[in-house]
Amino acid sequence: MKLPGIFSLIASKVAILAGLGLLVSGPAAAAQLAAGQVLDLTDHTVGYASLIIFVIAYALVMGEEFTHLRKSKP
Repeated sequence: MKLPGIFSLIASKVAILAGLGLLVSGPAAAAQLAAGQVLDLTDHTVGYASLIIFVIAYALVMGEEFTHLRKSKP
């Protein structure tokens, strides 16, 4: 599927940034573990917030199945 003009440019830049993010995240996590630093969010506000966001997003996805909203009109 070929995207028109600006959308193609944006999609390619997003793909490049996503690929770079994946390349950088692995070594960064390995360096943290080697230094003995482990990210523990079990008793942190950020950990609870991420769980709440996940549950809300999952509920919205399940709700979409029942609402049968049309994505576009022909």
